[in-house]
Amino acid sequence: MKVNITIEELIEDLNTPVSLLLKLREAYGQVVLLESSAYHSKRDSKSYICFNSLSSLRIERGKLITDSQDKEVFDISTEIQEFIKSITIIGISEESAIVGYSGYNSVAYFESVKLDEDKRANNIPDLRYDFYRNMIVFDHFHDSIRIIDHTPDQEQDNIEEIKKNHQGRFDEAR
Repeated sequence: MKVNITIEELIEDLNTPVSLLLKLREAYGQVVLLESSAYHSKRDSKSYICFNSLSSLRIERGKLITDSQDKEVFDISTEIQEFIKSITIIGISEESAIVGYSGYNSVAYFESVKLDEDKRANNIPDLRYDFYRNMIVFDHFHDSIRIIDHTPDQEQDNIEEIKKNHQGRFDEAR
């Protein structure tokens, strides 16, 4: 998948990441918030809100699920590498990323460890990674946000749509 990157920077000191997350959840499904834990320097203090997944890779109950296939026998390292290679970003941004997590139970896919399936406490995926079309990056040091759109080929960016849907929630940068 090829995507073009469009970025708009805005001054933002009226919303917190959590308040914006709650507003975005009303309009978009599967909104994710990642908070920075870099306390050694305020310059590195950022929060990320991601939504509109374009591609995903996850493992649920031993089954690998991607946008194009489901597999019960797989090599997770190879699958993650192929997932990363499947995305081509045209443009530059230090914030473009595949976002997700590897839960405790995912160790069984990387090491020769056997976990007791009967003791599983929940039904969340063992591992999940997504490449999102939209990201909002809060820079807490500069009181600004960056709205990032990874626009698939042959489509228009949706930054204006995001701003319009949340009119009055962003102040234009001067």
